[in-house]
Amino acid sequence: MDLGLNGRTALITGADSGIGWHTAKLLLAEGAKVAITDLDSDELTQAAQALDVADDRLVALPADVTDADSLAKLHQQVKDALGPIDILVQSAGVTGAQGKFHEIDEEGWRSTLDTGADSGIGWHTAKLLLAEGAKVAITDLDSDELTQAAQALDVADDRLVALPADVTDADSLAKLHQQVKDALGPIDILVQSAGVTGAQGKFHEIDEEGWRSTLDIDLMGPVRVLREFLDDLRTGGWGRVVLLASEDGVQPYDDEIPYCAAKAGVLALAKGLSRTYAREGLLVNAVSPAFIHTPMTDAMMNKRSKELGVSFDEAIESFLDQERPYMELKRRGEPEEVAAVIAFLCSDKASFVNGSNYRVDSGSVATF
Repeated sequence: MDLGLNGRTALITGADSGIGWHTAKLLLAEGAKVAITDLDSDELTQAAQALDVADDRLVALPADVTDADSLAKLHQQVKDALGPIDILVQSAGVTGAQGKFHEIDEEGWRSTLDTGADSGIGWHTAKLLLAEGAKVAITDLDSDELTQAAQALDVADDRLVALPADVTDADSLAKLHQQVKDALGPIDILVQSAGVTGAQGKFHEIDEEGWRSTLDIDLMGPVRVLREFLDDLRTGGWGRVVLLASEDGVQPYDDEIPYCAAKAGVLALAKGLSRTYAREGLLVNAVSPAFIHTPMTDAMMNKRSKELGVSFDEAIESFLDQERPYMELKRRGEPEEVAAVIAFLCSDKASFVNGSNYRVDSGSVATF
């Protein structure tokens, strides 16, 4: 078949075998020049020999996708040998850490309570759960803001504790766990709402540290919190976990891809956990808001108003028209509207809801 690839140049990662190798074979048959790369130099050499084409059309260059310097060297080598690439096929990967969630340590994740509760959705969720008679521990990074948040909730100390913690620090979460146990006992419900917008810009404008810092808070943060508190949630025969995801997890936007990738990961995490622990009485679900009236979107709209030279309200209006056209209610959502859904998922009324993702988005996601 003629795919119109004659003379094109392709780079294929993970190409010493399997899908990557067979993709290289097909592209070479179509007349493309191909650079194949993988970690193991010997296996890569054998893969190139098996492809059996002229050296001016195929190069085999070992590289490590976990090492930016190694990839920079690969980039230069490919340029020198074949010129700039037209095609990139990324097939490098490993199964990674395997086992049930509670069997995988943090390092395994890296090579594969009501948090965020000093304001916004987390705070309003705490308010609703307290109104339902629950005891609540709220946590966030800023101690002063957390104290103010607790004071605004205005309930007795034996029903509410405010304890600062850092979701990027396992030791901080271990300390939090003990403090919560000492104050309220083991938890039955975990609402994970801590997160940041993180690194923004087009993909080529975001450096590796921007990716790492965003994923560390928005994806690894929930993983760490769950790892720390999971035993409590599993032992009572009744438990609820609600993870805050986002519309961005299923409908990504090109100016905040790290955040979108993290939230897609949170959705996969929720679904995976729901399959593991439901028979123990622990139900796990996700909630995906869109453009809610929180300090995070306030900051976004302040920035937009300055960039466009318009008022704050005009910034919101233009954002809805241009960036979120399917939000049919044409306003920001209120945090209490999201909190109401979270509270339902925490309740006995949601006893047959497991592994679901509830969108609270005014129709923002333009698919089923």
